[in-house]
Amino acid sequence: MRLASSYHPVLFYTTAVTVSITNFSSEMQEQTIYWFPATTYGWGWGIPNTWQGWLVLAVYSAGLLVSSLLLDPQIYPKSFSFVVVFLSGLLLIICWKKGEPTRWRWGKK
Repeated sequence: MRLASSYHPVLFYTTAVTVSITNFSSEMQEQTIYWFPATTYGWGWGIPNTWQGWLVLAVYSAGLLVSSLLLDPQIYPKSFSFVVVFLSGLLLIICWKKGEPTRWRWGKK
């Protein structure tokens, strides 16, 4: 004897799981937490608002401190400049990837 409806438990389960995974992933995309918020005025990023952002900033500061201690800027100006440019470029890339999309801002509107 067949049921009148075409209900199949396996198909129903996979459809329900697919729908719930799709809803979960779309909710996760809406809740993007930026490590570095955009500034209120001008272009760029402000102080970090997550622990990951503070960690990146602490590692950047420690790298500058260590490089200034190991590579005396007066004795090794080219090497010190290279390290500063490299660390600053790395910080800029991280801010670009993990920070709020930036544009020129004239304040809160």
